[in-house]
Amino acid sequence: MDEPLPLSRHSHCASCGEALHCCRQCTRFDRNSSSQCSERDADPPNDKAMANFCDWFNLRATGATTDANPDKRSALDDLFDRPSSSDATPSAADKLNDLFK
Repeated sequence: MDEPLPLSRHSHCASCGEALHCCRQCTRFDRNSSSQCSERDADPPNDKAMANFCDWFNLRATGATTDANPDKRSALDDLFDRPSSSDATPSAADKLNDLFK
């Protein structure tokens, strides 16, 4: 990282343009906490990817956490024994056409 520490609220990643001084970049970001912050006295913003003025911000060494997991939907479908969205299921239009033939 080429940004000087402490990070300015206006610092952005040189490669992707995302805000660096945001909850998702912080070591205190905790997805399992109700406020998604392990600091009890913090007043976390609603959008964890937007720049903020948090006094408890501490830059995460590994970068931001991501929600990217392409298998989440299929795992959910498997859990509830539903056909996955990739299966060939008839559309609503197909069902209506079959009904009124």
